[in-house]
Amino acid sequence: MKITTYNMRRGGAGRTHWSRILADHDPDVLLAQETYAPQEHLSPSKHGDLHQHAVWAKVATVPWGSAVYVKSVIPRPITIPVSDFAGWVVGGEVTDFAWSKSGAPKVQIFSVHAPKIASNHQVASVSQATNHVQD
Repeated sequence: MKITTYNMRRGGAGRTHWSRILADHDPDVLLAQETYAPQEHLSPSKHGDLHQHAVWAKVATVPWGSAVYVKSVIPRPITIPVSDFAGWVVGGEVTDFAWSKSGAPKVQIFSVHAPKIASNHQVASVSQATNHVQD
């Protein structure tokens, strides 16, 4: 299984990052941070329904967010219970996937981008923000 993670840097100028990553690396799973909505990178006219293979959520204060893309199936969105993490943490649940040799009935996959806020809603360091996500 190939897993690729990529920070598109403020959305991904030119909207070419997703198609280049998928063409050049052919990942089974792509974990994207700071990305515009998948359909902006994978237009239906050029890429068919590939954008449907992604779960994406926008960060409230910016036009981008995070995403989980799965090549072989359409993931089911996982609700993140902490609203502060909307768009910073995105999850997808996958069932009936060909690359599972363990026989697991489902797998939950998360794309995590450390938010710049801590539990007290103040600007935080990356390590403080990551600890808050893990808590």
